[in-house]
Amino acid sequence: LPEGRRHAAQEVTERMRLKTIALALALLCCAAPAAVAAAQLVLRASTGNQTEPSPDGSDPFIRCAGLYTAFLHHARSLAPSVVPAIESSIKALNIEAAEARAEAKGGTRDQYRAAVEGETRAIGTAYAGRLEKNYESNGDPFKGDAVIQQDMTFCKTLTDRLEHSPALTGPRN
Repeated sequence: LPEGRRHAAQEVTERMRLKTIALALALLCCAAPAAVAAAQLVLRASTGNQTEPSPDGSDPFIRCAGLYTAFLHHARSLAPSVVPAIESSIKALNIEAAEARAEAKGGTRDQYRAAVEGETRAIGTAYAGRLEKNYESNGDPFKGDAVIQQDMTFCKTLTDRLEHSPALTGPRN
């Protein structure tokens, strides 16, 4: 293909990928709560090198905040109406992770906030890479990836639980 047509085809492909991600975001953030009564509080090792959950109980919160972080960039440009909900969820999940660490290790959540936010960004980058790899291999960031789909369901359930019971990790520090 001539350079101009190749560039145009790449732009169309990119727009289609972004629309797919935006649709998933809208479904994830705005759908009715998933009926997952027995959701486990440990996520699959879907994105990285961590094989054992952290002893402080912060992993589920950080992983879900990371998943939402992977969607945030695309949401800003394609589904701006869901951005506040995603940002609010990320913030709540990071607070819970820092609380879990403070409770397990001592101190206050403010002492752990920067570390938790850094881990969230790293997990978000790993999720984004996985979604991109899925898209490149089959044209859909979610199709055929049971782990991502399970993580999305789990994270929606966990976030919904936070909204109804903000003190999952115990007393506030």
